Amino acid sequence: MSEPSLSFFEELKRRNVFRVGLAYVVTAWLIVQVADVALDAFGTPEWVMKTLLLLVFIGFPLALVFAWAFEKTPEGLKLEKNVDRSQSITNVTGKKMDRGIIIALAIAVVFLLADKFVLQGSPGEAEKASAELSVTDSRSVAATLSEQADRTKSVAVLPFANMSSDPEQEYFSDGLADTVLDALAQVRDLKVAARTSSFAFRGKHQDIREIGRQLGVSTVLEGSVQKSGNRLRVITQLIDVNDGAHLWSQTFDRTDEDIFAIQDEISAAVVKALKVSLGEEDAQRLAQRPTNDIQAFDMYLLGRHEFVKRNPEALRKAIGHFEKAVAIDPNYALAYTGLADSWMFLSTQNYGDLPLKEAATHAKPYLDRALALAPDSSEVYATLGLYMDEFRQPGDFPGMTTVMALEKSVQLNPANILALNWLAIRYQSDGQYQKSMQTLKSAY
Repeated sequence: MSEPSLSFFEELKRRNVFRVGLAYVVTAWLIVQVADVALDAFGTPEWVMKTLLLLVFIGFPLALVFAWAFEKTPEGLKLEKNVDRSQSITNVTGKKMDRGIIIALAIAVVFLLADKFVLQGSPGEAEKASAELSVTDSRSVAATLSEQADRTKSVAVLPFANMSSDPEQEYFSDGLADTVLDALAQVRDLKVAARTSSFAFRGKHQDIREIGRQLGVSTVLEGSVQKSGNRLRVITQLIDVNDGAHLWSQTFDRTDEDIFAIQDEISAAVVKALKVSLGEEDAQRLAQRPTNDIQAFDMYLLGRHEFVKRNPEALRKAIGHFEKAVAIDPNYALAYTGLADSWMFLSTQNYGDLPLKEAATHAKPYLDRALALAPDSSEVYATLGLYMDEFRQPGDFPGMTTVMALEKSVQLNPANILALNWLAIRYQSDGQYQKSMQTLKSAY
């Protein structure tokens, strides 16, 4: 009973089936490793790598069958059954294959060493990083570990695509995404990537996995807005960056009067899909609406659209839009904040030519009104921090400091990138370099 098995085994060896199998495995491994690095670098869709792996697995048994059925001869490949055993050169072919396998294994070893010491960092770099970590504030390390533990409760809101026939409607699609982002940022147990980070991916069509890796989140909310007259079609989807699966998606066909309800439904759906526990305070913040007037909201979005351009002409246009917003809704705190910011940015200290005192004279009444209307707004306290830092006049806001205002802003919204940036600069000016670095890391 053992002789046939032994004969079959010896025949496998003679026909170089084992050598072909080993050569295939080593070569396929190298191809997959190189492809994994290259495809990831170019942001190639996930299905490309999956297809390559499938082809590699299918190819292995085919290679073994091919090695069994065919033999290399001086005249070329022939079916093994048509080759005279006395003329067979399988031993010569086998030795050549041995050399090829050794070369492939050497390349594999080089790749492994490069991956370990170059791509992942040398031991010296690891020791250096460890030494740097040892002197880092322990609370910062704990915060980082906590963020990693809660990674499943994190989201980035990408700019919604403008599908309207009018390209000028982009301000509206941006505004919708921005408003949803701000609402989600109010939930304390949910990590939300800052606007400046997530909006940097506008129009880049990168793979969702790469976007999630760069932003440090596990889910991405993307969508599109089509506006025609007073009709709206909003399509949104929440995507798991690990496997590209849709955790939630919905299409809203409404009028523009329903824009606030759409924002509320999207925010609530994201919170529910990520299984985030809402405290009473979180629920109240999530339910808050800066305004209930669609025309005031539209003017505010136009103002924001101009404000971010950061030049005198655009800032004055922004002031005009914000003024229309507060004329329509006198209780619109964010529009007053926009007015205060715009006037301060028109100063010689920033992007315009107004003397500081004149800019402060214009800005302060709007800041006072915003504070009265929204004493728990992160945006309002960020504006207050900027005013205290550059524009404060004698007698303004007694008992308040720049750091106090900006720390309050960050406390209310840890994803307020402007407040974090200004706070880091203030810490540095005060000589608190460690706090400045920690704040910059949070901003990053």
